[in-house]
Amino acid sequence: MKRGESMEYVTSYEKAPISAVIWKDNKAVKLVSTYCGETPKTKVTRFDRSKKKEIEIDCPKLVTEYNHNMGGVDLLDSHIGRAKKQKNEENEIMELAEWRKILVHSLIKSGEVRHSGKEAFNIN
Repeated sequence: MKRGESMEYVTSYEKAPISAVIWKDNKAVKLVSTYCGETPKTKVTRFDRSKKKEIEIDCPKLVTEYNHNMGGVDLLDSHIGRAKKQKNEENEIMELAEWRKILVHSLIKSGEVRHSGKEAFNIN
């Protein structure tokens, strides 16, 4: 595949569509979603080392959506990785409640806070 090309495979499970998209950027990027798929495609700019300039390539909707929303996920993965390594003074693994406090504090300080209503957490 050339840079900017993509392929989509669609199936369904219990009437829910599942889209698997492979997109060639510098390397092949593979994503699976029940939310969206390959279309509509957008244009993104990438640096081409051989031409030594910015070029425009096609980008599937699934990749665009992932890049738009991935910040919080990567931040959470980062905190989970640190928490697994972090130990308290008695060399015991940090208690879950304490870890949650640190995680919430770090996410709030990261700058983006989204307020959700009770329905987001199924609280009655």
